[in-house]
Amino acid sequence: MRLPAGLRWTVRDRGRQILMIDGAVDAPMRFGHGRGYSGAYSYTGEFRGEPVTGSGYLEWGDVQA
Repeated sequence: MRLPAGLRWTVRDRGRQILMIDGAVDAPMRFGHGRGYSGAYSYTGEFRGEPVTGSGYLEWGDVQA
């Protein structure tokens, strides 16, 4: 399974951007969360026009049909 190195998440309400974050995976992804991986990322972005930074928890799983 390929694992992400980064992510972008955007939230809009009626076409208006409310939240946008760009994240970069910054901790080793660890196998064993169900059939997937877990890890951490740092992000920068904007929430309602104000800059934001922080870190988050990431789960990445593979679903096979």
